[in-house]
Amino acid sequence: RIEQLTMEIQSEQAEKTNKEEIINLIKKEQQDIKNDLINKKQELDKNNTSLKNNEAEKLSCESEIKNLSNELSHVKSKLSILSNMEAYYDGYNKSVKTLMNNKEKNNMLNKSILGTVADAIKTKKEYETAIEIALGFALQNVIVQSEHDAESIIEYLKDNKIGRVTFLPIEMIQERSLNNNEKAVLSDPSVINTADMLVETSSEFKKVIKHLLGRIIIVDNLKNGFKISKRLDNSIKIVSLQGDVINAGGSVTGGHISVNQNLLGRKREIEELKCQSD
Repeated sequence: RIEQLTMEIQSEQAEKTNKEEIINLIKKEQQDIKNDLINKKQELDKNNTSLKNNEAEKLSCESEIKNLSNELSHVKSKLSILSNMEAYYDGYNKSVKTLMNNKEKNNMLNKSILGTVADAIKTKKEYETAIEIALGFALQNVIVQSEHDAESIIEYLKDNKIGRVTFLPIEMIQERSLNNNEKAVLSDPSVINTADMLVETSSEFKKVIKHLLGRIIIVDNLKNGFKISKRLDNSIKIVSLQGDVINAGGSVTGGHISVNQNLLGRKREIEELKCQSD
């Protein structure tokens, strides 16, 4: 009887141990499942955060694309307006504008006219005002190859009652420059350079530009311009970067300048807008 009870006790203990092992295994599985759920929740939270960030980034990108699209439309619109103004010579004297707009329609004009001075040059933004003022109406002068071209176009102007235009025949034009004594002022810190050295043009038109700008000095401001003019006995035209002018002889011109008069600035802006729209 004792042996039987002993065996039963051992059996029950073995069963208890087995059940405890099963319980521990279940608990471990439960903990693993719990940990897995925590990890999954963390991953889900991370994915949700990433999704929200992506959504926010998407909205930001869409907004940026819209802004860039609007900006591009504005650039293209402005470019179109300025290009049309340039193509039809808006801002030019009526007679010059009419002549240049008729160029493509008339074989003689098309062959003879090489362009206006404004067409032939460009300069840095900081020099635009000074160069435009230095040239004055000469900016709208029409460049031709010879006096015969000028004569033919003048007859055309008379026949069609278009008006008067100034022509610059390359074969007749003489270059102008400072003499050696006058060049001494170019070393002064207030002097930028002679105006012809501050513009870019093709080799074909260099003589014309030298004729128009070779004896004009560009300085940093009017006060220093007076100083340079006195050194030269008021014999040379001097223009400040702000557009003030000390004429040869001593008269002075200055005041407010309308940006709408800036033909060279329009050319530069067209080039800049083309780069932005590409």
